[in-house]
Amino acid sequence: SLPINTPNESTYGAFEIGDALWYLSTAGDADQQKQEWTGQRFTNLYKAPLADLANPSAVAFAEDAQANGYLNGPAVVSKDGSTMYITRANTNGKFLKRNKAGRVTLKIYRLTKTETGWSTPIAMPFSSDAYNTSHPALSADGAYLYFVSDKEGGKGSSDIYKCRILEGYNVTEMVNLGTIVNTEARETFISIDENNILYFASDGHVGLGGLDVFAYALNDPYAVPQNLGVPINSPSDDFGFSNTVKGYGYVSSNRAAGQDKVYKAQQLTSVPVACTNSLT
Repeated sequence: SLPINTPNESTYGAFEIGDALWYLSTAGDADQQKQEWTGQRFTNLYKAPLADLANPSAVAFAEDAQANGYLNGPAVVSKDGSTMYITRANTNGKFLKRNKAGRVTLKIYRLTKTETGWSTPIAMPFSSDAYNTSHPALSADGAYLYFVSDKEGGKGSSDIYKCRILEGYNVTEMVNLGTIVNTEARETFISIDENNILYFASDGHVGLGGLDVFAYALNDPYAVPQNLGVPINSPSDDFGFSNTVKGYGYVSSNRAAGQDKVYKAQQLTSVPVACTNSLT
């Protein structure tokens, strides 16, 4: 359990950028808006120096441009640090925006780095008032954007999709990853490591209970999702896994008293990259 975890607040979705750990937390300022269904504040994206995680005064907003008083995150930043894709609650600039069905949807926004900070967030063209798009992740080469959506016509409650990033930040149409990855239940909380291994949480694939974390080799045409097993997974909800090249990763779980917390996991065995259904 990491020192960024705080009592009675949700902390999850940790990943490293440079010498900092970025993560989501409901431990916001006193004037932060609260979710009516949980009583907790909406999440914001925070960062803390890896060398000083136990120092509360070292924690700061990951980027001021993301803050809108409501949900901000999960997010992903390009390798060169020039582009951020972030999940945000749909607003009209000040208040939550509800669609005709009375729902507030999540959208993915793009921000680009400028000399003075981050640009104004721009909603990705595949985002919609009619359905949710969230949890962005970039392929190892930065050419594809992966994300989660509950768009009508999917395989289950929420599916993983991808689109190719074109010149000028245009994108191709969203493509469903299909039934090898997506089930009739939830696929969510995704990340991709430098080996192009997609990590995702699912309660549709066979697991230990609740959400489990799975690995899927995007470059292998015969790949099938591989359950990461114990201790990453437990009978509780385990999600938000991110792998590093340093021999460890991070996982979020509500295994402790039902509260979402971030854990650091040391890699004792190799990550299962050859997860195939081929007999050859």
